[in-house]
Amino acid sequence: MRIQNAAMSLVAVMLAAGRVQAGSLAVEGHVTVASNLTVRGNFTGGTNNAATGALSFVGGGQGNGALGVYSVVAGGGNCWATNDYSTVGGGQGNNANGICATVPGGRYGKADHDYTFVWADGTETYSSTNNEFTAHAANGFRLLGGDLTVDGKLNLGGVVDPPGLLLDATTRAAIARRTAREVPPAKANGAMLFFNAETKRVEVYVASEGAFYDLAGNLITTIKPPVIAGQSVTNYVIDADSGEVVPQISYRVPRWQVKDGYRFNRATGTFEAVTHTNVLSQAEGVSHTTEVEIARPATKAEALELR
Repeated sequence: MRIQNAAMSLVAVMLAAGRVQAGSLAVEGHVTVASNLTVRGNFTGGTNNAATGALSFVGGGQGNGALGVYSVVAGGGNCWATNDYSTVGGGQGNNANGICATVPGGRYGKADHDYTFVWADGTETYSSTNNEFTAHAANGFRLLGGDLTVDGKLNLGGVVDPPGLLLDATTRAAIARRTAREVPPAKANGAMLFFNAETKRVEVYVASEGAFYDLAGNLITTIKPPVIAGQSVTNYVIDADSGEVVPQISYRVPRWQVKDGYRFNRATGTFEAVTHTNVLSQAEGVSHTTEVEIARPATKAEALELR
């Protein structure tokens, strides 16, 4: 059904149940719905818009497209939701190109990866990897209300200027494990500041040395240096200032590792505790000592430990 250049009430043309049902509905002009409107298919409003994905929706605006299955562009201009379950709320020049990607509004936001959220203030802003929240606001961000909790490493590209710094009480072992999980090789020579719950003092941990120092630079103790993140994923992004294509590398290390004396059997998906013993045997009057490996089943709780 196509309603073009109309300014009318759908009350006069509705079915007795108060609904219009069709495979698709395109509207150009003004339509007033006094009851329910159900479209079992695609819906396109506004001008020069296209809703070509299965069960997709364009509510209004101009030059918009909903190309993915269940994709939505609510309005705006030159906005596109090109992948399945992608959404653009409105604005101008916004693209949701990843699966379940969202651009709520603004201008020139590009959610190019799956499960990403991007908001831009007029500067072209792109997602850089899957499962990411990205926003660009030239005059800064204001978060009002309660506390801000960040579960993970906080990367700051500028100066930190807080009125105070609150450090949670922790242990040297916990700091070493966390550093191993979250610090990339490029920053392994840096230092982590923390409050030692056992000594009740602020200490500095240098991961590359496995060394703990006090604030005067005096060595307190050392441990075995951790295994720093070696697995990486490279995504390419457009630098907002120069327009150059630059690599952005994300690192990670496994949080869990197999303890010494245990192993993971990839063929069976089970863990084993491994010991070795020497067995004495004799052949033709000559004694021989042979090292024998003994493996017994082990539980995951026995075999794994946090880095």
